[in-house]
Formats: sequence, structure tokens, C-alpha cells
Amino acid sequence: MRKRFLGLLSVLCALVLAVGFMPARAQAAEAESYVALGDSISTGYGLADPATEGFVSLVADQQGYDTTNLAVDGAASYEVLALVTDVENTSYPAIAGADVITISVGGNDLLNALYMYLADQYGTMLGVPVTPELIATALAAEDPDPEMVEALLPLIEQFATSQQAADALASFSQNLTGIIGALKTANPDATILVLNQYNPFSFIDNPDVAPVNTAFETAANALNGIISAGAGSSTYTVVDVYGVLSDSQNNPFNASFASMTDFNLDIHPNAHGHQIIAAAVDAVIDTLTPGDPDPEPTPDPDPEPGVGFADVPEGEWFYNAVMWAATTGTMTGYDDGSNTFGPNNPMTRAEMATVLHRIAGEPAVDTSILPDDCDPEEWYAAPVAWALTVHVFNGYDDGTFGPDAWLTREQAACVLMNAAAILGVDVTPRTDLSAFPDADAVSDWASDSLSWAVASHIINGYELEDGTRELQPGRACTRAELAGLMMNLLAGE
Repeated sequence: MRKRFLGLLSVLCALVLAVGFMPARAQAAEAESYVALGDSISTGYGLADPATEGFVSLVADQQGYDTTNLAVDGAASYEVLALVTDVENTSYPAIAGADVITISVGGNDLLNALYMYLADQYGTMLGVPVTPELIATALAAEDPDPEMVEALLPLIEQFATSQQAADALASFSQNLTGIIGALKTANPDATILVLNQYNPFSFIDNPDVAPVNTAFETAANALNGIISAGAGSSTYTVVDVYGVLSDSQNNPFNASFASMTDFNLDIHPNAHGHQIIAAAVDAVIDTLTPGDPDPEPTPDPDPEPGVGFADVPEGEWFYNAVMWAATTGTMTGYDDGSNTFGPNNPMTRAEMATVLHRIAGEPAVDTSILPDDCDPEEWYAAPVAWALTVHVFNGYDDGTFGPDAWLTREQAACVLMNAAAILGVDVTPRTDLSAFPDADAVSDWASDSLSWAVASHIINGYELEDGTRELQPGRACTRAELAGLMMNLLAGE
């Protein structure tokens, strides 16, 4: 219980930069080891002298690190995952012995998906097959075909809602979790810094590029939502590259656009941009406080004196769970002045998204991705958009979300399993549900999640008067029940 609650406290403190602990050796006077992982942002692609101008070398010089740069131009998250899980690789000892590790990854996941999407769409327009490689080459050409470019630009804006984008984001989320897990297994004491993503076209003020700008802004927000959510486990710290580059007074990117025949769609930072990134990384390193890599655990969470609700009396089965949820900030009571929690009221899907969004630190998100049945002006807009972006919720098969629909118990199991994976909680346990008399009532899509939830003692079944326990998968989950589920997940044994 104590370890998970300590993790929750860190989650609640995570806004953009997650709170973490750096081993004392990472602040020692002797030279420390630094490993850079990821893509061309870390290699310094496009710079006149990456060895001196790249952010990796700038950080190494500032901090006095001995550096091993294992980044590869064009690397996607699955390739970084393959590297850090290959214990036979000659680079593995450097990873296992590093004091500090930085990771730049995610951009190529979506770029590769974008090229596939454009190849499909452009090929359909032409009536002939088009390869992703052709699209990538055409957009990077020094002498581009203006007609082709003019046809591709509006297609790029539609990419954000494509199946290719959704698949790429889901894969990135899984791969990032695997990367961090492998690094912590190989090197539990390493300080891991993950750079979030930027929009390389944000400084171009040209209506012809507006679709590209919109698409890349949406992509950056989607990736950053996943990166920010994963930081809630306190296994890594986010470096807000997006924020510092957006705030720059001068264009930190190579991209430019004068006309359909005079443009540069290079997504990489220029030397000025790398200086900004290096300063952001240095600032995060400098603010991390040395501490015991195995600190004393926080005492078990007991209800704080003075916290209470008129409809949550002591002695009720849900009292401790509701008090835990309230004192940790996981859930709140109603803000209508009634001092009530509504323990027996059913949870809506929008309310569940709000609970998880609050735990993740309420990161900013692009609400334009909301389905048609969600009002972007409603209180749930940002939480629902975030939940869909990081795939905690996946919505219904018809493309709707159902913000006001009741959250069923089997839906809650699925959502919590998705959230647990992002938070780094073990989601491998399974159990046989046949012991429950209503196991046949579980939907096929929910059986695996319910099996995990029961095996992990997050859902223990609803006890009837005769002592029988049922899953009651299709019944709406009450607010008190959700408080209990959250306590079991985040503060349970």
C-alpha cells in the first residue's frame, strides 16, 4: 500500500514536469555517465557540427558528463524499445551504468504513419499505387513538384483523425511504457528524462501551411498527452521542449515556407533550437533534488481530521474509500455547497475521465478531437479529449463517447487497466472468472480487463446477502465503488 500511495502523491504533483528523485551519485563531483537515446533530435541532424551544436553535447559540456549517444536518425519508438531490451547489444552496459538518460522519441512514429496515410489518400486521387517512401522523398525534395505539394497539404490536416494516426499513438504508448520499464529494470537508479514533442511549423505564418501547422499541433498535443500521463508513475521526468521552443523569440526550427516552389519542411530544430532544448534539460537536471534512491515510505493514507461529507457517515462500507479519495484529491464532492459526495450516485463516463485527468495533472489537450456527441464548451471537454488522446478511453464503435452515459463496472475495469498500464502498474495478472455466477454476463471485450482487475484485487465482486459475490458487469459503477477501485489500484497492496 505504501509504495503505491507514494506513487500517487507524485502523480498528483505532476503537471508538466513529474516529481522524481535523482540518486546522490548523479550530483557527485566526478564525471557522471550520460546516455542519449532516441531519434534525430538527439543526433543533431541537420546541424553544421552536431558534436558541438547538438543539445546532447551542450548538456554534456554544461553538466560535465561522459556521454554515449545511442540515438539514430529516423528511429521510432519500437526501435528504441528493441535497443534497450537487447541485453546482448554492446551498448547495453552503457545503458545499465548510466547516471542520466535522455530520450527523444515519438515524432517518427507519427511521421511514418503520416506518410502511409498520404500514400493511401494520394494514390486514391491518382488512381495508382503510391508508396510512403515516395511521399517522404517528395516532401523533402530540393526541387518539389508544386502540384503534388498543393494536393498533399490539405490532406495532411485530415491525418489527425485517421486510423493510421490512432494506431501510431496506441503503439507509441505501449512502446514508451516498455522502454521505461526496460530502463528501470536495467538501471533502477538512473535519472530518466523524456523530451516531449514540438510543432516545427508553429513559426510559419502562411495560409498555405495552415493545414500542416494544425496537423502537427494536434500530433504534438497527442504525443505529449501520452508522455505526460506516463510521467505520473514517477519513473521518468518530462522536459517541456514544446513549451520552451514555443516561447522562443526567434524561430528555433529549420522549416520555412515562401511559396509552393520555395519551402523547407525540415522538422528539425536549428542551432538556436538546440541551445533552447539544452537549457531546458539543464534546468530540469538542476532542479531535481538529490535523495535516497530508496526513501522511507509514506505512512498509510488515513482520513485527515476535519474531512467529511454529510452523506458519508462512519461505519458505512465505503467510508474509508471515500475519505481516501477525498484526502488525496483523487475524487471530490459536489461543489453545490451541500457538502455531499453522492456515494450511491452512478458515475458517468465523463466523470470517470475527469478523475483520471485530475490524477494525470490536468495536462493541456486539443479539444478539437472530441467526437460529435461531446460539447467542447462543457466542463468535461478537456478530460474527455485527454482520455481519448492517451487511449485511457477508446470511445464506442460508432465513433461517439457517451459523456453522460453511465460507466458500467466492466467499462471501469477496462479504463482502469488502460490507466494502470500508463502508470506503470503490472497488468499481467489474470484469473478465471468462472467462480462468479454471472461470469457469462461479461462482454467479450471486457473479459480480459475484468480478469486482470479481479486477479489484482482491484475488483473483488459485489457481495450479496447470502455471501455470494457477483461481478455485475453491466451495472452502473457508483461513485463510492469507484473510490474503492481507485484506492485498490493506487494505494492497494
